[in-house]
Amino acid sequence: MKKWERYHTIWGMLFLGWVVSYIDRTATGPIVTWMIEHKISFFSDVPNPHEFGGLIGSLFFAGFMLNQFPGGNLGDKFGYRPIIILSILWAAVATFFTGLSGGLVMFVLFRVLLGLGEGILYSNDRSYIAFNTPPEKMGLGMGVVITGLSIGLTLATIGTPLLLEAFVPLMGNEAWRVPFLFMGFITLIVAVLMFKFMKPDKKLIQSADPNSPGVKEFYGKSLYHLSIYSLVFLVIIMAIYFTSTKLGLSSIVIAFILASLAPILIIYLYVTKKSEVHPLIMNKNLFFLYLSFLPILWHLWLYGFWSTAIVQEFGGGALVAAAAVASFNAVAGVIGFPLGGKISDLLADRPNGRRNVLALLTFLLAVSIFVFAWYI
Repeated sequence: MKKWERYHTIWGMLFLGWVVSYIDRTATGPIVTWMIEHKISFFSDVPNPHEFGGLIGSLFFAGFMLNQFPGGNLGDKFGYRPIIILSILWAAVATFFTGLSGGLVMFVLFRVLLGLGEGILYSNDRSYIAFNTPPEKMGLGMGVVITGLSIGLTLATIGTPLLLEAFVPLMGNEAWRVPFLFMGFITLIVAVLMFKFMKPDKKLIQSADPNSPGVKEFYGKSLYHLSIYSLVFLVIIMAIYFTSTKLGLSSIVIAFILASLAPILIIYLYVTKKSEVHPLIMNKNLFFLYLSFLPILWHLWLYGFWSTAIVQEFGGGALVAAAAVASFNAVAGVIGFPLGGKISDLLADRPNGRRNVLALLTFLLAVSIFVFAWYI
């Protein structure tokens, strides 16, 4: 049996972080579906409730999208670990208070706040894995950690309807609050565990540059700057939401407006931080990596957010049964993520080894999406 190393503990903590992070965001889909079915007051006056439910998902991702670059930048300046832990702690608070929402506006606002907090996780967790993991195990480490995404997606898809049904006898139509309150508490526990156990090896700290983001830990500065960015983005997103709904714009138009915020932000950063941003945008390899995420995340979240509703519409049946079938997609990721990382490690020494793995798997993803679309 191989020796348990410090980086294994870090993988485990980050794995837990992804589990709760994905439960917190994915639970919205089944809950919104349930709220629409039960004509909860939030959605009783909405003319196209499923379309509006999709808009809530878009608003979440607007916050998630906008804080990606600031989150990575803050990690470089103040340390990866503080940003990761603040992301999970932020998610805990936003999720818990979503369950206490007294109206649709507050519900939307806390979903946007959740997106802003979770948007800073990905860039910093990848960097923290790279800092602590031997190069020959980099792909496996990233695969193991991101498997938490699949576990969280599965638990949210199956567990959320079960929680809802279990608390209906006790709370009636207010049962929708339970998953948010429950997961807010669980996410808080994970944040505490990460703070306690997710630290680099002492020898690694001693040998590293003290200014390296892998060892720096400035929690106060991280929270201050994160709050400033988030406040600005929150005002922009909610202003678009209020203005667009008042003008009667369709959710699709609003989604395009929200999506346009990303290139606007990139242009702004390019003008104001050209020395930092220019190499990131003009690097051809990085540019194609950026593009590759569009179809991957489109598929993951179109199906992840609406999977229960899609299966229920397509095959009928109760919400819990539909959720069980919808979860198969997420369960497959438990195999796919670490396997893909391991294959990447095995081929890393070959010319363009990791690139070729990425290209092949992206092609297979495209084929599977077309087959699924044809089938339904």
